[in-house]
Amino acid sequence: MARFVACLALAGCLLALDLSAAETPGPGKLLVASRQLQGPAFAEAVILLIHYDATGAMGLIVNRPTSLVPAEALPRLPALADYRGPMYLGGPVERRRVLALVRAEQPPATAATIIDGVHFAPLNGELLADTTMDASRLRLYVGYAGWGPGQLDAELARGSWHVMAASDELVFSDEVDDVWRRLIPAPRYQVSTELPGLAGT
Repeated sequence: MARFVACLALAGCLLALDLSAAETPGPGKLLVASRQLQGPAFAEAVILLIHYDATGAMGLIVNRPTSLVPAEALPRLPALADYRGPMYLGGPVERRRVLALVRAEQPPATAATIIDGVHFAPLNGELLADTTMDASRLRLYVGYAGWGPGQLDAELARGSWHVMAASDELVFSDEVDDVWRRLIPAPRYQVSTELPGLAGT
């Protein structure tokens, strides 16, 4: 009996830890794709939420670099000539649209702060004139991830995403291929509440 009670207590502690660690979705939070979320759009994706309310949600996938060279893809923006970072696939929506995240203590004039040190803006000449052309300070995204009213909430209820706190180090990580593996929770193991010797009786 003592062993049975101990198992129940351990299960309760694990549940309490789960609940206390849960994050509420909102701008500045990360959506980390669960292990069961498959498909080319979002498998192993890590998304920085930019907008979230009753009208819907949008964010940028921060761990999908592409082979696109910004200076070649955007020749009308000569300020990108010295930029050496890749373009990222921000999501499957509006892939002709280019958006930016800027890492700086103060936001550029045309940008909105998402978390401390990270600011979001559409890509244009005004932003580039006010931003350092360094991949550790500026990241460019083609398209974005978007959800209509209630869609993201339904996916969260199905367990498709883990919600976590974001940081500028995670969003601007130099090892983007490892970000999802660093963040994804370890597989859960069910705590047995069966008394030894009673299985099958």
